[in-house]
Amino acid sequence: MAFRVLIIGGTGQVGTAVVRALTAEPSCIEVVMVNRRATSLSADSRVRQVVLDTAAAGFPSEVTRLARA
Repeated sequence: MAFRVLIIGGTGQVGTAVVRALTAEPSCIEVVMVNRRATSLSADSRVRQVVLDTAAAGFPSEVTRLARA
C-alpha cells in the first residue's frame, strides 16, 4: 500500500534519519518536509520541501492544509 508522509523537523539528527528510512521504503511515494528555512535535499525526487515560519500565527492552519492536500 502506497503512502505519503508529512514531517515537521526533518532536518535535525532524528528527522534526517527518519527521512532517510522513508525514502528507502519503496511504498513511500512522497515525503513532505516542513522546514523553517531552505536546506539541501536528498537527490530523491519523492522528497518535497515546504518552508514555513513555525512561529507564525497561521502555521497550524498551513500544516493542516498540507496534510489534507
